[in-house]
Amino acid sequence: MNHKVIFISALLTVLVFGTAMIKAQNHIPDINLKRDFMAQVKSIDEFTARFNGDESKPGLTTENAREENIISLFDFRMSHQGLSDADFKKSILNFASAAATWDGRLSTESAGTQAEARCRVKYAGKNYGISLIMKMEKTVKGKLRWTISEVKGLDKLGLYNEKRLTISPVDHETHFMSLQDIFQTNRQLTPAMRSADKEIDDISFFFGMCVGRAIDFISVDKLIFCFSDVPGYAFTVEEIGRQGTNSGWLITELRKTGNDKNNE
Repeated sequence: MNHKVIFISALLTVLVFGTAMIKAQNHIPDINLKRDFMAQVKSIDEFTARFNGDESKPGLTTENAREENIISLFDFRMSHQGLSDADFKKSILNFASAAATWDGRLSTESAGTQAEARCRVKYAGKNYGISLIMKMEKTVKGKLRWTISEVKGLDKLGLYNEKRLTISPVDHETHFMSLQDIFQTNRQLTPAMRSADKEIDDISFFFGMCVGRAIDFISVDKLIFCFSDVPGYAFTVEEIGRQGTNSGWLITELRKTGNDKNNE
């Protein structure tokens, strides 16, 4: 067994038994803080640089071993998602091999990348959690910008549901006087007046509530990146704050997508 295989095997072992090893590592004296800081993945750009092989994690013995770099980018405390230790190690190794031989490059600018900003907003005096799905796109002048492509969690606010409000079929005889009552005193019912062939557009609804100052934006509490460009795979990257060399922006979930040859 050559050096590269031994090193990758050791990394995979840490992935399986990482929790106990990291807990022990947390008691290392402060003299190792500089080493930990250097190894930490301090930004999402640094994550993509290591993933693409442009940079190497300090301490890795073979700078050009892409598999080692990629495996080291996993959160060693990540869930096995019901897999046995052997199957879990195999899935990580298969992914690392597929990613290392992939001819593309991981990038936040790719159409296969999206960011989920988990936010707090205030509505009717109460705080709620929603998610804004962010995607990168080019302007007409070719400049890049982040955009909000989707809003999740508005149902928690109780703003609307699938019900349809019945307006009397003869209401036109009174110049639709019931509209005045609904719009002025029962505003929560207004979405229910929509036609049966019209569905709620969450993002437009959210923007309208924000412009009307019915919803106040408080903060972004958590940021998660989702990458799906590596053929046959999608994975989630989150910022993990802890001591040790396995910290910063790390892969916290890996899943297969479709019937790609890399998944066989």
